[in-house]
Amino acid sequence: MRLFGELGNQLFQYAFLFALSRQGGKARLETSSYEHDDKRVCELHHFRVSLPIEGGPPPWAFRKSRIPACLRSLFAAPKYPHFREEKRHGFDPGLAAPPRRHTYFKGYFQT
Repeated sequence: MRLFGELGNQLFQYAFLFALSRQGGKARLETSSYEHDDKRVCELHHFRVSLPIEGGPPPWAFRKSRIPACLRSLFAAPKYPHFREEKRHGFDPGLAAPPRRHTYFKGYFQT
């Protein structure tokens, strides 16, 4: 899961991924959104978090691209073949379901 926002958002994102990780499987947080952000930093290192926090760029397949989505899906990075994004603010029961293997999440997850 890509972390973004300030500490409050990071805590909600961590809690969401931690809850999913309890269902089995590996989970990791990535901080690439802070690499070029002069106003925000990842602040989860101030807490005892059990999920690994890693830097590095996001998978290339999920960056904004001029290539149509139907073609991008043919060449998706094998590391994250499934992408699940919070579409609206509010509870989405589909996101709380056990994820497929190698799923990349993006959202605030505050409900």
